[in-house]
Amino acid sequence: MLGAMGISFLSNLITTRVLGPALYGDVKFVQTLWALLTTLLMVGYHNTGSLVLLQHRDRQSQREIIGTMILGGVGIGSVIGLTCVLAAYPIDWLFRTNLALVMISMSPFAIVFPLQSALLWIYQSTNQVYRLALLNTLPASLYLLIVLVFPKDRISAATILFLQQITILVVVFGLIWAARPRFASIRRWGGEIQKQHRNYGWQIYVGTLAGVATGQLNRLAIAYWVDNTAVGFYSLALTLTDPLKMIPNAVAASSFKEFANQRRISSKVTLATAGAALLAFVAIFVFLGEPLAWLYTKAFAAVSPMARVVALGAVLYGFGDFYNRFMGAHGKGAALRNTAVIVGIVNVLGFFILVPLWGAWGAIATNMAVGFVYPGVMYWNYRKYTKLLVPTAGSTALRSAN
Repeated sequence: MLGAMGISFLSNLITTRVLGPALYGDVKFVQTLWALLTTLLMVGYHNTGSLVLLQHRDRQSQREIIGTMILGGVGIGSVIGLTCVLAAYPIDWLFRTNLALVMISMSPFAIVFPLQSALLWIYQSTNQVYRLALLNTLPASLYLLIVLVFPKDRISAATILFLQQITILVVVFGLIWAARPRFASIRRWGGEIQKQHRNYGWQIYVGTLAGVATGQLNRLAIAYWVDNTAVGFYSLALTLTDPLKMIPNAVAASSFKEFANQRRISSKVTLATAGAALLAFVAIFVFLGEPLAWLYTKAFAAVSPMARVVALGAVLYGFGDFYNRFMGAHGKGAALRNTAVIVGIVNVLGFFILVPLWGAWGAIATNMAVGFVYPGVMYWNYRKYTKLLVPTAGSTALRSAN
């Protein structure tokens, strides 16, 4: 995660300098649309697949489940690509942009999003931490190397999107090959995933629509009420503070498999994570002052005060994900759904009230509100659930309310 943070920062710095605020805003607008479509069409499939993967330890079964998840990702990616083509011109009309041809030409690369998601959940469920690290760092590394040597006078928003997607695609295909998936017993494992989907993955999906999708809609609200340049400023503020989310996330991701057999999260792990997050917050808060102004052009001067406010919400949000992963490892999809619904309500209020009033700053105010609400509700669910977990006599097994 630390490596990915540094590489992504350098890549983002070069991209903003080459494109400028307007074209950078166009890139972030298209990426937001992709993220929203992926959220809408994933339907929690890989969440359920990861739970099934946790429940089977023999290597052959795991390879077959992985193969089933990957095939599902290919199907979902095809639907995302087709949706991009069909929605391109209506989106141009609604948001007064000129990006339809970019969306259509980039649509074949939509397959990368669900496949990347599949690998993310596969590596967490099988505790392949080093491959998870490769998935996080290699695409950004390749992109950085290519963009450094690419002729700057030939770079456009479409070029940047293409380079980003092709590097992710190369890495994802390489890691899929290394995973040695078996495309056998697809009907069996597809049925098993479907069987558990209603009580787990679907619950998470409904919550994701309420929490994550509404957060992405706030960016589109900025595009609608202001313009794509404001989207770029807001997105850059989020990108600069994302490392604060990643620290608790990295700990939770690498502990996901162990969480399934634990009564509660170790206090040592929690304190160490909090200490690392606090140090990172102080470092980034300092960086977002004079160093940021020196690195970025004056055209991005508005980002610094935005990012400093967003930083606090980011570190709090990361701890929401920290407890989210524990609850997910215990199959508590309904609790995750309910929390996300609450987050969604906050986002929707911001979408309709704050963004029309204050533009990008309205989205930042909404982001801050979510930063307090999400970890607060998630921690309450965690405390409520862990009180129901008691060790059985003479063993380390758990009796739970599942």
